Amino acid sequence: MDPMPSPHEATEHLRLIRQTIERSQQHSTLSGISGVAAGVIVLIAAVVAEGVIGDPSQPGRQGVFVGLWFTTLLAAGLVDFVITKIRAMRVGKSPLSGLGRSWLRAVAPGLLCGLIVSLMYYHQPERFGDAIYGLWMLSYAMSLLAIGQLSAPAVSVLGWSFLAAAVWTLLGPQGVPVGPRGLLAVTFGGFHIVYGIARGIRDGW
Repeated sequence: MDPMPSPHEATEHLRLIRQTIERSQQHSTLSGISGVAAGVIVLIAAVVAEGVIGDPSQPGRQGVFVGLWFTTLLAAGLVDFVITKIRAMRVGKSPLSGLGRSWLRAVAPGLLCGLIVSLMYYHQPERFGDAIYGLWMLSYAMSLLAIGQLSAPAVSVLGWSFLAAAVWTLLGPQGVPVGPRGLLAVTFGGFHIVYGIARGIRDGW
């Protein structure tokens, strides 16, 4: 007969069981539509940035450029939250469970880095140039890889994809057909759409 577990072991087992249940609940509240919607919002912003702003390194354009992408981030985040909340209500679960709050704590450092980089670019655009795009990808990759430890493996795959794109943008050869501005649209727009479609097919819309 197996020995009885100690109180500490029993508490640890209960914690792991509770964490597993919360993780399964969090997965069921995620929607593929939110990923697709976020990607479409980014693609629209990329078209606006290219057509209206053009080269953001030109004098007087940094404020509009940073403001556009900050608004895009807020819009995509709001849409994601609303869609996730609707799905959570439909399945009788909460998007702000203990694991959900852990997600927020995990994603915060990467997003904060992105905000700091954006403010620095606004004040000294000549120091960054096109590297701002790669730094944004890098900051977002940090957030995705952090929450990937608490979520489905697909989130980690998305994080590593952003990290690879960031390295290519920052260290890759110059003069390639798809420049840094194009890669921003491909990653934040295209990657999210592909991720959203894959999640929708697998876990439901």
